[in-house]
Amino acid sequence: MGELPAKRHYRPEELAREMGVTLETVRRWLRKDLVNHVHLPKGVRIPSEEFWWIVQHGPRPRPM
Repeated sequence: MGELPAKRHYRPEELAREMGVTLETVRRWLRKDLVNHVHLPKGVRIPSEEFWWIVQHGPRPRPM
């Protein structure tokens, strides 16, 4: 895992880099709601708590 600064939200690119997967994989997780995220004026962001949960456990199970 890389050294990322602590912040409130992370970009999908940062999650891809931290997980060692492609950006397209993270985008697919976002489309399938496997990663909780928010839409901000500068784009999609992943809350800090969700980011670190995903890094430790992987994407969440798909909602029913």
